Amino acid sequence: MSIENLWDIPALDEDMHSTEKVKEIIIQQADFLEKYTNNNIEAKFGKLKVTGAIGALIIAEKFANIGENIKKTEVEGISTSDLEAADKFYTNDTYGFEIYSSIYRFRVFEIRISPMYPVFIRLDEDIFDEIKHTITGTKIEDKNKRLICISSETDLTFYLKEIFQSKKVRFIIQKMLKKANEKQKNDNDTNT
Repeated sequence: MSIENLWDIPALDEDMHSTEKVKEIIIQQADFLEKYTNNNIEAKFGKLKVTGAIGALIIAEKFANIGENIKKTEVEGISTSDLEAADKFYTNDTYGFEIYSSIYRFRVFEIRISPMYPVFIRLDEDIFDEIKHTITGTKIEDKNKRLICISSETDLTFYLKEIFQSKKVRFIIQKMLKKANEKQKNDNDTNT
């Protein structure tokens, strides 16, 4: 019986379904919103960070097992003590996309991105309920958590369009613009 070669590593120039353009696409959409609203509404896309007491508890929990993490093991016959761990190349980070004005803010979605598809988008409940009928061939990871599995750049742009054109997002943008215009008018009336 011959042993099959199980290594199928694509050349560096082959598309490995990389997510490297995900951030670029979303940041560009943030810029489009700002231009569309004459900078009355801005959008920010960035890594989510844990703050406050809950964040401290999460950090404390991670450090509670520090003794386990300090142990090193090596494959017999190979000295790896001076080599860096390559697992840092493949990390998962969670980002948030928020729209905001000088008065209000609204988190439209969160997205967990790893270097390769799929990525996972967590939506606001109303937005999820509105667009869930369009989710065909795409996996809903968890209905309770409103988590959608996105497996390609094409799917990503499709769902971003659905999200940005949802009734709730459009309504909130209209209200934010109206409130920003009212505030600007009141500020102008006060200054004259």
